[in-house]
Amino acid sequence: MLVNAKLLYKKSKKNKNIITFKILYDNQLCIMKDYDSIILWLDYYNKGLSRNKGRKIPKSLAVYDPLLSELIEAVASLGYDVPNDQINSSARFPRRPHIKSGYVMITKNNLFKNKIVKNVAEKIIQNRSKQKNK
Repeated sequence: MLVNAKLLYKKSKKNKNIITFKILYDNQLCIMKDYDSIILWLDYYNKGLSRNKGRKIPKSLAVYDPLLSELIEAVASLGYDVPNDQINSSARFPRRPHIKSGYVMITKNNLFKNKIVKNVAEKIIQNRSKQKNK
């Protein structure tokens, strides 16, 4: 039964495409899903995880213990805008709630999410190989 509900929305000042909807339901805050963004979790790229635990790419494209800084660098080098309010370093991946993971949220474009995940994985590998050669 809906007793006391208010719908609040806020447009982001930096990115006009992101709208956050919040519902106050009996003085409790419920946040609705943002369909204009894609979340890229670090666990998608971790070679030490099985697909059942959250890895989304083949082991040939995955890396051991990816860092959030590597993910941010790869996403930014692919041309995506990554403002600081779209980065969460203390979030926990739902399939592994006991370990802090982190994620980056980017705005959707015309590519599918799995293609974006694969492109980011290739960029992380490329950036790691550049660092090894230095």
